[in-house]
Amino acid sequence: MQSVNSPASDHRLGNEAHTTDRLVETGKNVASQVRKQTEGMMDQTIETAKQYPYATLFMTAAVAFAFGALWKAGTQPRRFTMDDWLNQLPRLPDAADKLRSYWR
Repeated sequence: MQSVNSPASDHRLGNEAHTTDRLVETGKNVASQVRKQTEGMMDQTIETAKQYPYATLFMTAAVAFAFGALWKAGTQPRRFTMDDWLNQLPRLPDAADKLRSYWR
């Protein structure tokens, strides 16, 4: 039986620590590259917006329209029943109303 402080267990912990360090370093490199790409895209977007303001306005309106259409498509319209439709009609006088107005 090996103890916790045996050389074999220390060797395995060393490899795991090395692997973890490599993963952290790779993550930092990827994050740095993404940050650089994002900054470059932002600079290009600002430059394009200054160079073509009407095209930028049109694209913004198109994206807003698409977003609004998708949002509206997600909501279910209220279904009307026959009673709802009849309640929207004006109330027409019936024979009893005519009789009451006649006897007043």
